[in-house]
Amino acid sequence: MAGDVEVLVRLGLASDDATGLPRLPTAEVAAANARRRALLARVARGGALSHKGAKPHLGALSPGCVRCGERDWTCMFLNQHCNGSCFFCPGPMDTRGAAPFAERFVFHTPDAYARYVERMGFRGVSFSGGDPMLTLDALRAHVRAVRERLGDDVYVWIYTNGSATRGGRLERLLAGGGVDEVRFNIAAWDYDLEAVAEAVRVAPRVTVEIPAIPEDLERLKALLPELERVGVAHLNLHQLMVLGTNGEALASHPYRFTADSVPAVIDSELCALELMAFALDAGITLPINYCGATYKERLHGTGLDFRAATAVAGPSEVVTESGMLRRLWLPRRSEAGEDVTARLSAAGADPARWREDADRGGLVVHPSLLGELGELPRDAWVTYHRCLLLGAADGVEDAESVPHEAHPVDLGDGQRLHVVVVPVSAELPVDRGALRALSAGETPPALLAWEQLPYGLPDYA
Repeated sequence: MAGDVEVLVRLGLASDDATGLPRLPTAEVAAANARRRALLARVARGGALSHKGAKPHLGALSPGCVRCGERDWTCMFLNQHCNGSCFFCPGPMDTRGAAPFAERFVFHTPDAYARYVERMGFRGVSFSGGDPMLTLDALRAHVRAVRERLGDDVYVWIYTNGSATRGGRLERLLAGGGVDEVRFNIAAWDYDLEAVAEAVRVAPRVTVEIPAIPEDLERLKALLPELERVGVAHLNLHQLMVLGTNGEALASHPYRFTADSVPAVIDSELCALELMAFALDAGITLPINYCGATYKERLHGTGLDFRAATAVAGPSEVVTESGMLRRLWLPRRSEAGEDVTARLSAAGADPARWREDADRGGLVVHPSLLGELGELPRDAWVTYHRCLLLGAADGVEDAESVPHEAHPVDLGDGQRLHVVVVPVSAELPVDRGALRALSAGETPPALLAWEQLPYGLPDYA
């Protein structure tokens, strides 16, 4: 499958048959953890550990990777057809005429997808498959629809194995404008760089994006100078993971797997970090970015919820780092019996940043307004809500079909999705110290588990 395999995690295609995979022997765990820590320290000295330590990289990230890390990215799978035969592919790519889909939603027209991108506020758009270059007309139509609707507000890239970019086909795509980057899976053709070199001459930016295959480490070391020579802008390395139906193929290799719900190949992660350390020692200046399972789980696992929450959050609400929608509640009257709404109005507080909720018997107030109250209330609470993007396939035909607050996402042509706001916490009391922290834009310790993503990579076990 051309690039972007990690998107399948959030499409729910992680393998259900991940038992019996070889794990890291207990006697080797400490050494593996120590080796990874040493490699990460080496990379940090010469590069960066961004996204709360989950993404090691050397040099600048591609603009597309930046948008991915900001959870500002959507990937459209234009087809399920590919002429490669990568052993790590999540499933058979031999279906022609499959409906285009993104984030598990089928889009009936290119304009419907462009409307979706606009409504959800995405600033990064990629096209994958299979290989989208094998359905060139559809690819051109989708790129054109996105660009016409959003102009230069989005960064657009495609994934390909390169076999269908020759014979003027890539030039046909680029002639229409709208594509900012082309990413090549050169592992599909034994690391051949001919198509990549041709693309460098015509594409605005060319990236090589491949899994870190442990047995190919020495070949990859030798390849780095060649990637620099031909003008590749970035090298993106992915961790091999058990996705779709690839578990048996991965298990046929001498790999050790994590015990996570989506098992990942430990040797693949170490391979990527070894390659980055080698690049530093060899003076290679090619930017190299590692996308591991931890990064994908934390950023992609919460990405669509985060984007849905951002799309529907009102001025009185806050979207947390964890992708939740937080609401801060104050009682309608203070302990002294004063009307809190009158106090806010008298203080000139922005009326858009607070609202009354008759059903819950309180006010939802943005934390920035707490300073307008003088003495902070003793009785306040917060609630957390998960924002789910759902459609007809989920049984959500309209707002009346769900027992929760729902916001429509109109895609035109009679197609509609809904952001459904689902409470996931009880009413969590917050004291005055916590209110002061919230007022200052900080997260009180008692709420950290709800609001923040963990730091760093978890130890192998």
